[in-house]
Order: sequence, then structure tokens, then C-alpha cells
Amino acid sequence: VQARVHDVLDHIIIPTEAQEKASYEKIKVDDPALWKRLDVVVLQWIYAIVSTDILTSILIDDDSAKNAWKSVVALFQDNKNSRAMYLNK
Repeated sequence: VQARVHDVLDHIIIPTEAQEKASYEKIKVDDPALWKRLDVVVLQWIYAIVSTDILTSILIDDDSAKNAWKSVVALFQDNKNSRAMYLNK
């Protein structure tokens, strides 16, 4: 919700529609300092909402919000597969 409110969702989920993707790339190139600052805001938000265990497993120096988000998603996907295997036993 916060990412939508502040219009920074594209920092974690890159647009797939051609026009939106072109706009995303243009903003990123036209003002890289603003882009980096907003990316760090989103990264800080991700770090603030996850548990300490998850934080320690995704924390990387000079990471981007997109990469941190992908790491969180991967952790939950791994857990989902493990739980499914456990339930099938």
C-alpha cells in the first residue's frame, strides 16, 4: 500500500506494459539521483517491515529495492514448497 501511495511500486515491480516501461526507464535515466533516493526509501521500508530473521538473510550492502524484494519473495516461495512437501508426507 505504501509503495502505491508514494508512487514507487515500480522500484520493486518493473512495469510490463510497453508505455509504462518506457516511462519507467526514462525517469530512471533522466534523474538518477532522485531514482536512487526513492529506491533507498523503498529499501528502508522493506527492511523496516520484515522480521529480523528475514532481514539478516536479505541484507546486502548497496542493494536495490527490487533485489531485496526478490530475495523476500524467494524466501517465501522456498517455504511454500517446503510446506507443500511436508503436507504430502
